[in-house]
Amino acid sequence: MAKKVTQAGQLDRFCTIYTRDALKDTHGKLQGYVPTPVYSNLPCNKQDGPGDEKNELDQRKTAYGTTVFTIRYKADITTTMKLSCEGVDYDILRVAEGEGRKQWLVLTTQSKDK
Repeated sequence: MAKKVTQAGQLDRFCTIYTRDALKDTHGKLQGYVPTPVYSNLPCNKQDGPGDEKNELDQRKTAYGTTVFTIRYKADITTTMKLSCEGVDYDILRVAEGEGRKQWLVLTTQSKDK
């Protein structure tokens, strides 16, 4: 059986990847963080990860469940960035190349607690 290859038509959603820039007052004291978009309306494919089948707790959808996003290859995406898709914010846990040389990027993410 042939290996299933990701196609551009499978990118059925749009996400935004942003950084958290520090917001400081005039004295240099940290006031909070401001999200600064790096990529907006980036086509992606979303797959919810069920976790490890051996552990029942991993199968429940909680704030600790992982979600895998596939996007077109971008060299400057790191694990310090955040991802937002369909109104849900995610922390990027892992960035890996998908199949094909520098064609796809696979982002393993975790939804953020609010």
